Amino acid sequence: MRAAVLEGARGVRVMGVEVPEPGPGEVRIRLEGCGVCASNLPVWEGRSWFDYPLPAGAPGHEGWGRIDAVGEGVRGLEVGERVAFLSSRAYAEYDIASSDSVVLLPDELVGRPFPGEALGCAMNVFRRSGIVAGQRVAIVGIGFLGAVLTSLAASVGAEVIAGYHQDGDRRVDMQLWNWRGLDVINAHEREPAVYLEGMRTAIAAILAGQLDPWPLFTHTFELDELDHALEAVEERPEGFLKALVLV
Repeated sequence: MRAAVLEGARGVRVMGVEVPEPGPGEVRIRLEGCGVCASNLPVWEGRSWFDYPLPAGAPGHEGWGRIDAVGEGVRGLEVGERVAFLSSRAYAEYDIASSDSVVLLPDELVGRPFPGEALGCAMNVFRRSGIVAGQRVAIVGIGFLGAVLTSLAASVGAEVIAGYHQDGDRRVDMQLWNWRGLDVINAHEREPAVYLEGMRTAIAAILAGQLDPWPLFTHTFELDELDHALEAVEERPEGFLKALVLV
């Protein structure tokens, strides 16, 4: 199969590697694509604490596609079913996922890109925030995640104040925030089960008409253009929100 291999700082090469075989409790997915996350930038830019080359397909973690093989003991999943999943090597034609890290995609989403991990992350933030009609919500950082949250907050009748932060780190007066009684919600979960529930919630929101993420996927690239995709995430050209690598 073809897979992207990050060989060093700003160095990605697409090469032929062996197609992985699913072990017990695992499925193999023939990828359709993978979202490009800003968290990929440090390892692509290069840091002294990373070991290169990375495993083939890493650090892609927003993949979707169709199951093409199932390992021993897998129940409830069949070859041909379309899924989003949690993994870390999805910049490739094939990837392996644990059968309990897979979410089935309904027929209504056929032909639609679905970077499930990113959408699930947004839904989990929205759930944890408990946003309701009449609240005033500040969303700092309007990238893809911020744009999805803005849409969701507005859909329930909240007043949204959105902003950008540029030119390096910011210092926050936490005592002042405490005095004003502000609630600050983190944007990440670490439990796979919570991520998967967020992905299912994203599917439900899309089918219910509450969320339309497709206009937010602004840039698409081929697998051998992963370097250019990461450059776009870094440079954020006009109109950029989310890049997808299609396989």
